[in-house]
Amino acid sequence: MTTMNFANAKTQNSFEVMPAKTLVKLRLGIKAGFYNDPSKGWTNGWATLGQTGAIYLKTECDVIEGEYKGRKIFGLIGLYSPKNEIFAELGSSFIRAVLESAKNIDPKDCSPEANAKRSIKSFDDLAGLTFIGEVKVGETQNGEPKNEIKKVVTNDHPRYRELMGLPKLTVGAYVEDDEIPFLA
Repeated sequence: MTTMNFANAKTQNSFEVMPAKTLVKLRLGIKAGFYNDPSKGWTNGWATLGQTGAIYLKTECDVIEGEYKGRKIFGLIGLYSPKNEIFAELGSSFIRAVLESAKNIDPKDCSPEANAKRSIKSFDDLAGLTFIGEVKVGETQNGEPKNEIKKVVTNDHPRYRELMGLPKLTVGAYVEDDEIPFLA
């Protein structure tokens, strides 16, 4: 009989939750739920039909940089609820914010170019997007703490460019964030 020795295997990762208000760079993953409604554009099996009749995207966001790299945040993006429209409205707002964060779109920009960047052909276009999220601490059904995405951070946040790895903006000949402006 062969013996399997795990002495050289890596130790388990920490399962402690990230502190509330932590900003992290995330990659959006969607777990297939195999529900389709082509009339709504829900194709390729991304949507999930829940037991209550709600329809949603099951997400698994990977922290891809920083102190918490490798951690995951699981969640749902609402598409439809038989109870009320709020579930779908919150889901649409979340998707809009993810697109704005991932594509560096100012939330106040309503130009045709910005609105075009907020459009997707299918949920395939969301899978793999990189965005910034603010973490909150929620609870599992068993009362255990778990991380959730409190909100998506867009380019109007002071730390957005830093967290996305973008260069600081220059305004005219001055460099943004300088205490005393000087010519660059």
